[in-house]
Amino acid sequence: MIGKLRETQLYVKSLERGLTLFDVAPSQVATDLAQWDPILGWLKPALLPAAAPPEPRREPVLPVRRPSVLGARPLHPGMLAQPG
Repeated sequence: MIGKLRETQLYVKSLERGLTLFDVAPSQVATDLAQWDPILGWLKPALLPAAAPPEPRREPVLPVRRPSVLGARPLHPGMLAQPG
């Protein structure tokens, strides 16, 4: 058992006004809020999970520039001819 909540008209009155116990002045609901502590403590890991450690920063891998298979030669021998 996680917790126990007492039966109280406060839940009914809050519902009629569209409120929760957490919306009412704490002095009016102190006993009831104390009963929620173990329940909220149990829910906390699911509602507020611990932040995951940041990923290590990695430098981008740049492509290696390889020399052309053509070297410095033109694609067509006719490209060497000067217009005359």
